[in-house]
Amino acid sequence: MLLPLFARREPTTDDVLLKRDPKAKKTDVVLYRDAACTQAMGRFPWYCNGRPTKRTKVVTVNCWRWSLNWVPAAA
Repeated sequence: MLLPLFARREPTTDDVLLKRDPKAKKTDVVLYRDAACTQAMGRFPWYCNGRPTKRTKVVTVNCWRWSLNWVPAAA
């Protein structure tokens, strides 16, 4: 049985994109250890081709496989 990770979409923190276009609506996928989304574990930026999608059920982070659970997106 795999340990769970929680993922949600959040507005990007990409400084270069935000300087060029402050109104950009790109989102990153952020991984958390807990369902309350307080302990961040990793971030997949908007331009990363290998980032998880809603169909992704398992993700490898830091050489470990985790069960991926999606929570509602951040505002």
